[in-house]
Amino acid sequence: MEQQIHCLFVSLILITILSAGCTTFIRDETHSEAGLAMQVTVLSVTDGDTIRVRMPDETKEVVRLLGIDTPEKTPENNHPFEYGTIDDTSYLALWGEEAARFTRDSLTKETVLLASDKDAPSRDPYGRLLAYVIYKGEDFNALLVSRGLARVYVAETFSHKQEYLALEDAARKGGVGLWQYRKDEEMPEQPAGVYILDVIYDAAGDDETNLNGERICIANAGETPVEIKGWCVQESGGIRYSFSDGIIPGHGRVTLFIGSGTDTLTDRYWNLGTPVLGNRGDTVMLYDNSGVLVSSFGW
Repeated sequence: MEQQIHCLFVSLILITILSAGCTTFIRDETHSEAGLAMQVTVLSVTDGDTIRVRMPDETKEVVRLLGIDTPEKTPENNHPFEYGTIDDTSYLALWGEEAARFTRDSLTKETVLLASDKDAPSRDPYGRLLAYVIYKGEDFNALLVSRGLARVYVAETFSHKQEYLALEDAARKGGVGLWQYRKDEEMPEQPAGVYILDVIYDAAGDDETNLNGERICIANAGETPVEIKGWCVQESGGIRYSFSDGIIPGHGRVTLFIGSGTDTLTDRYWNLGTPVLGNRGDTVMLYDNSGVLVSSFGW
């Protein structure tokens, strides 16, 4: 269903482009008469829903992804209950960082298609362009919602709001991404201690050549630092990574990359030569130094 929505949406965008016969945005606060589009280069990523691009005329613009909102990257800039029943702003900040990382890893230096919406203003009150980002034929705004990295920004008017709301509803019911905090109103529990925050199992581009596009994010929901020496991550096929040392600060996190690199306090590398996380379904488990299963994450 999700793929059908994405394909239909992208098809409509392409049809609109051809019928409009134009590749420039209207640069004022009026609504466009047709959804217009252009190819741009992503220069940098501010956060999960905001990017800086180079336009075809070589000018630079800040683009706000239309129709969605990702959490802020610091606790003080998030608000309780902005994302359903989630009242822990530190938890939201972790997901704000994850959304920013996902957008940065996917789009930085890439050529993407920006598409406007006939039902939405061309700019927001801060002067940023409002647009859908089409990357490799896929609606990236919708992808963030379906991965549980963003909510639908219902305060905005845009033509694909109902499709986005359907994706958000599926993510909430499935406990995907940030919605694993509480899968529904009858489950008030939240992650406690150290747990698997997120798994990026489908790397951008070719998994074989982008091993570090696959990664496992481990977070500490508590206030107290936790030593993870002797802890291990295991994929369902039995492949295991063990932490030789390390501490996750309170409300901090460690990211385990599948490929090679230099270990730091926050980034660890599995040093595998081939992808290990199944794109069509898999599970990873986190065990403490006593062999007790602490957390698991399946898809």
